[in-house]
Amino acid sequence: MRGGIFLLVLGCFLLMAPLQGLFAGESSSTKKPLEKSFPNSEKCKRCHLRVFEEWEASAQSRSIVTAPFRVTLDQFLASTDKKDHAMCFRCHAPHIIEYADHLTRFIKEVQSKDPQMDGVGCPQCHLIQDVDMNSHPPMPTFQLGTTIFGGYDKAAENLAHQSQKLDLYRESKFCVTCHDSLPKISGSAKDLPGWLGPWEKTKSETNGKPCQSCHMPEAVDESANGEKVRKVANHSFPGRFGKVRAEAVTLDFTTETTPETSHVQVNIQSLVPHNLPLPHPGWSRVVVDLSIFGKNLKKVYNEQRFYERTFGDAEEKET
Repeated sequence: MRGGIFLLVLGCFLLMAPLQGLFAGESSSTKKPLEKSFPNSEKCKRCHLRVFEEWEASAQSRSIVTAPFRVTLDQFLASTDKKDHAMCFRCHAPHIIEYADHLTRFIKEVQSKDPQMDGVGCPQCHLIQDVDMNSHPPMPTFQLGTTIFGGYDKAAENLAHQSQKLDLYRESKFCVTCHDSLPKISGSAKDLPGWLGPWEKTKSETNGKPCQSCHMPEAVDESANGEKVRKVANHSFPGRFGKVRAEAVTLDFTTETTPETSHVQVNIQSLVPHNLPLPHPGWSRVVVDLSIFGKNLKKVYNEQRFYERTFGDAEEKET
């Protein structure tokens, strides 16, 4: 007998200051072209090679690139009112908040199958100056200018941008701007539960261990060329793979057998301070695979059980 469990868990996304590139120096009321306010993360690579390479390997870097997102977006656009068409970009390319009038461009970028803009890149995170926790999901506030925000203080002087430390970048409320729930659109069901569950009341959160403590583990390095060596956060956002996933649950098996029957009880205990699985509402799931082997290791029984969030229509039929 053996059991297997497969988890798909995405870490909350957060990118660290500072950022290299051309930034608009004016307020959002007199915005520069989109590519000036939110330059491509390739520009950051010049000074932030380690961070860039970690981000490039992450799911966040592919937020508007993957085929599943492209297909899902097309289905969403075909089935919803035009005024709701920006919803997916609220998290997959959050600068839509500042450039809502560019929605057609965002859509065409995805449909091209080779988008030239980043969905979730360095500026999409590091230009966030505040988060409104009174909205659902929480709403980020961007400050478009020459200042890049992050979790480190005493940044080295540079010609690319100014840097400012904000405690926000070490708090869970930064992550829940996109990992809390779907934004509301026309006809949305009321009072849908959030993806995370009551994370604010968990021991991890109340004991000072925010999302970043697991999904952006620190190591000693420099955050940019010429910066001092100190603890810096990982930007590959581990969660789906490796140690974070391996330590997400414990499994315990008990068996009772008779000549005619076998009874197996599998206990799965989540060790993470949020709902499991997370976070994708459509296809994240826990798979429990139970196989029983008899004489000569011949498989005599197999069963899979799936634990996932399901959605239904107004008639309570699964969609």
